[in-house]
Amino acid sequence: MSSFFNKNNAIYIIVFLLALIPIFGFMDVLSIRIWDEARNANNAFEMYKNGNYLVSYFNGEPDMWNTKPPFLIWCQVFWMKTIGVSIYAIRLPTALAALGTITMIILFCNKIGLKKWFGLLAVLVLVSSYGYMGYHGVLNGDFDVMLTFFTTTATLSYFIFLEIKNIKYLYLFFGALVLAVLTKSIAGLLLLPGLFLYTLIKKDLINVLKLKHLYIGIMGFVVIVGAYYLGRDSINPGYLKYVLDNELLGRYNEDQHNSSQDFWFYLKALKAYRFNWWYIYAILGVILGLFSKKKQVKNLTICATLLSVSFLLIISLSKTKLSWYDLPTFPFLALLTSIFLVQVASLLGKASTTKSKVTKILFPIAFITLLLYRPYVETINSISKKESVAYIETHMISYFLRDALRGKQNAEDVVVLYDGYAPHIRFYVNALQDKGIHVDIKNYKYLKEGDVVIANQWHVQDYLEKNYPLKGIRAYDEENYNKLKKYKIVTWETAQNKPKANQ
Repeated sequence: MSSFFNKNNAIYIIVFLLALIPIFGFMDVLSIRIWDEARNANNAFEMYKNGNYLVSYFNGEPDMWNTKPPFLIWCQVFWMKTIGVSIYAIRLPTALAALGTITMIILFCNKIGLKKWFGLLAVLVLVSSYGYMGYHGVLNGDFDVMLTFFTTTATLSYFIFLEIKNIKYLYLFFGALVLAVLTKSIAGLLLLPGLFLYTLIKKDLINVLKLKHLYIGIMGFVVIVGAYYLGRDSINPGYLKYVLDNELLGRYNEDQHNSSQDFWFYLKALKAYRFNWWYIYAILGVILGLFSKKKQVKNLTICATLLSVSFLLIISLSKTKLSWYDLPTFPFLALLTSIFLVQVASLLGKASTTKSKVTKILFPIAFITLLLYRPYVETINSISKKESVAYIETHMISYFLRDALRGKQNAEDVVVLYDGYAPHIRFYVNALQDKGIHVDIKNYKYLKEGDVVIANQWHVQDYLEKNYPLKGIRAYDEENYNKLKKYKIVTWETAQNKPKANQ
């Protein structure tokens, strides 16, 4: 054990610690988010309870809105069984996928003979990028970080295969590709055009096409992925049609979120806030890498550029555009940025006029630290922030229920009132019920005598005050967010003499 903590490994330990802080340090700052994350959380909870591992359920019915394969859901169910139903069970798979991605980057750079700084700096750039760490990224229990882990593993494995011609990396490529598709369907295949172009440029296409292992891998991929889709459709009739409409033709040819974004949406987002600290350096990394005298650096530059550009082109042509769809490009953008950082740091070391080895090392370190410090700190500041004022009304009840789950609030026999789509609240109610706490969600227009209710939406509170004789019990205050009130319905007779909506 002591040999592991030697000076040669010290830099790896430091970088991993710096990466672990943003990846694992803020998992429970925000409650479960209302849309995709909450949907996944409820899918996982229902799978955890009903034991059906092939079909995802929502509100007791097969979920035909979230039609993605369930690999992420399986991972969340595993953690529910291991540590209990909690926000950690929902977000641990994402955090571990991020840890797997940074590990893969470092192992990859070592395997192809690059200096250790290429991988280490790429990791620091990645965890200093808000687009990767923030909303729909490492911060949440969504699909995209896990998808990125598998697509990164697949593409880097294929790159190694072309470099050293070891067949096991071709099989690793197909294995990761299977898991990428089982995580987020067709999105798992969108980096393949870039790999095809790279194979063509390397003049390896004919040699690859001659390999029997290629066809074994393709056959294995088709059998495993096909087995899932056909198997689910056999017990959930109509599933394949929904997949076609929701994930393939419909999503690509129609704007399913009414976002009305133009072709340059992703590039503008990368520049504005998602990769804003690094995008210029990534471009400079492409230029320096293409002129590098080192074969591995030049090949990596070509491959990472083709992967990033082709993927961004494909999603930019899609009618449906959401900012986090670009996530699989981030490891490659980080590698391109790292090429720039390493090349410039190396030049600084060589340009130093002093003969002192310490000084020649300090100049590059000072340069790297200067560039990394602010992006790293600001990314941590962004992902560690409490609830935005804009989302208080949506998520405030979630914090009350989260505290109840931790034993800090009493939610026994409480009825939650929320008007509208509420999977984020339903997850916490499910988690509390799983612990034996009697709590439920009701329509605020249909209450009975003795109901102890909580509501934080202004129009719901207003309706209660106008239509029920209420006795205020207490207010829940989280960081001065005092919009959540707790009420008790005190008479059955009065509750029955309400407007028609109550009868």
